[in-house]
Amino acid sequence: MNMNMKIRGCCCAAAREAVPGLNSEKLCIEEKDLESEENMMKLYERWMKHYGIFRIDPKEKNRRFKKFAKTVNLVHNHNKQPGISYTLKVGIFADTDEKIC
Repeated sequence: MNMNMKIRGCCCAAAREAVPGLNSEKLCIEEKDLESEENMMKLYERWMKHYGIFRIDPKEKNRRFKKFAKTVNLVHNHNKQPGISYTLKVGIFADTDEKIC
């Protein structure tokens, strides 16, 4: 599965409704969130809270944070391109390496 399909596929309303207690509000990502690793970690913490995700093991959290940061940058770089026909969003699977389908 290509990365664009993976990111777009995890953001649909049906996925939010399928998970009890999942926040249906939009997670806002601002330019300042991308300016430093510290800001990106704060965004990651907000993202985890938004989706009700808890990472207890520090090594696992750090590994997933790195994947999350790559995903956020991929989404940001895609969405800022002029003339794109669709936009991407950072969804519930943003810190995973797993294939969705």
